Amino acid sequence: MWCSRRSALRRAEFCDSGTLKAAIDDGKLHDLSSGAPRPVMSHILQLATDIAAGMSHVHSRRVVHGDLTPANVLLKSTPSTVSGLQAKVAGARPDSSLKGWGRAQLSVSKGKADRAPGNRPVAQG
Repeated sequence: MWCSRRSALRRAEFCDSGTLKAAIDDGKLHDLSSGAPRPVMSHILQLATDIAAGMSHVHSRRVVHGDLTPANVLLKSTPSTVSGLQAKVAGARPDSSLKGWGRAQLSVSKGKADRAPGNRPVAQG
């Protein structure tokens, strides 16, 4: 969270379990007991829900993340969740060059940009 547009001071929650990228690379979201690694879908869906909630919060603040990758998702140990982890979106920051929604406003339901720079509609084809 930014204290002000001119300040680089942020408050961040401590996430003790690394990044989503590291968890994927290390097989932490897979069941290895059956010989062949199989994804544990309940864990994956729970973390995806956490990420969606984080992005909803970012967008409610009218911030465009612009770089959501597994490396920008931090994991926190949370025993009360299905996976024992909670996903936290990291790396979003306000950009003073953005006006309104900035470069593009994405429509999740359509899966493509429906706004161009300056918040002008994009022709759909």
